Amino acid sequence: MATPTNRVSLVSDLRPDRRRARRGDRHNAGPEHLRHKLSLPLGIIAIVGGLALAATAVPHLFAAIAVFQAQPIAERYIAGERGLYASDVTYAVERLEFALSLAPDADTAVILADLRLWQARRATDAKLLVEHARQSVEAAKTAVRHAPAHPTAWTALAEALELLTQGDPSVVAPLSRALQVAPYDPRRRDVRVELAMRHWEALPPQAQRAAGPAIVAMARADVGALARLTKQNLALGATRAALAIDPDLARRFDAAYVALPN
Repeated sequence: MATPTNRVSLVSDLRPDRRRARRGDRHNAGPEHLRHKLSLPLGIIAIVGGLALAATAVPHLFAAIAVFQAQPIAERYIAGERGLYASDVTYAVERLEFALSLAPDADTAVILADLRLWQARRATDAKLLVEHARQSVEAAKTAVRHAPAHPTAWTALAEALELLTQGDPSVVAPLSRALQVAPYDPRRRDVRVELAMRHWEALPPQAQRAAGPAIVAMARADVGALARLTKQNLALGATRAALAIDPDLARRFDAAYVALPN
């Protein structure tokens, strides 16, 4: 007959050893255990990544707010609205410079170049004119550095250089680029045409050809304005060469040109 001690021993043999099971669980840890061990470093990585994203996003947010504050003044300038106060333009310039210091952007830089050019053209003395014109050139250079194929940045650069250098050959390179980058873009088309007429002989042949679509488009929009611009810049040969593709348009241009007073 089995003794009570033997019964206890049998029960012990049948009961799982909890301490051994715990040791086995630690030894044979599965994916759940690994997830628990990795949760802390993964959490740290997520926090660091979030902080890095915030550090990138916050400057862009403040830059966007600054551009938004300057935009109404710039739009009034672009529309040619009268009564634009110099103090308003100065405020807009400061906002745009702040935006560019946080997040350089070609569109923002072009707006700044335009407003600096506005200041230069209304400067009260030659020294101030040169200072603002230089600032306009620098802003336009910022734009073309960040977007070499920008449709209006090269025109802004050529226009600012034209005012700063008074017809110096340094205008030719950005003007050629402006004509080739956006031959069909309507924005600043009249500026490109006028500058092309002033520097026609210095332009390389490919830039002269690229000016053709802009001249044709300007003729279709306002043939009288093109005739006046052509006469003012002594560019009859360039205009007639561009209009040769449309004989009817060329005849209308000739009539408008002949009708101009001497």
